[in-house]
Amino acid sequence: MARFLTETVYGDVVLALAVMNIAGLIAKLGLDDGVMREYPHYEDDLAKARGVVRSSTAIASVAGLLTACIVFFFAPSISRSIFNNPSLTPLLRIASVGILFIPLRDVVVSLAQGARDARVKAYVGQIFQPAARLLLVGGLLLAGFSAVGAVSGQIIAIVFATLATFY
Repeated sequence: MARFLTETVYGDVVLALAVMNIAGLIAKLGLDDGVMREYPHYEDDLAKARGVVRSSTAIASVAGLLTACIVFFFAPSISRSIFNNPSLTPLLRIASVGILFIPLRDVVVSLAQGARDARVKAYVGQIFQPAARLLLVGGLLLAGFSAVGAVSGQIIAIVFATLATFY
């Protein structure tokens, strides 16, 4: 990214992604750690295990949606008052889409870890998502999409990784 973007634009991309990651962390509500600890307790009781899966994914989805909406609608205020950079608003709005998927991806990965399956985290978190991010960000930057392409590539990679965790 740094080779294709100017210093200012690269800084804007990094700020937008930082806001997205912090908001995603808040939206997780600690569910990822909680389900990783709680799910193994109910492995023998299928109904309760399903309840943990359903409730954790539902709560993660709602929390992600609410946090994403807050960032989307308050993007002008965040960009002006916190960063003193009104040009950051469109990037924050694009990045807010990723906030929808971060809690869900992390909760599903934690459920797999709670079921003693580390492959999901390894395949998705260590191989698939970084490769998708590299290809998408690189492709969009080469296509001339600048900062919007860099942020969009990151978001699309998160969406693909979330779908891959469910698979």
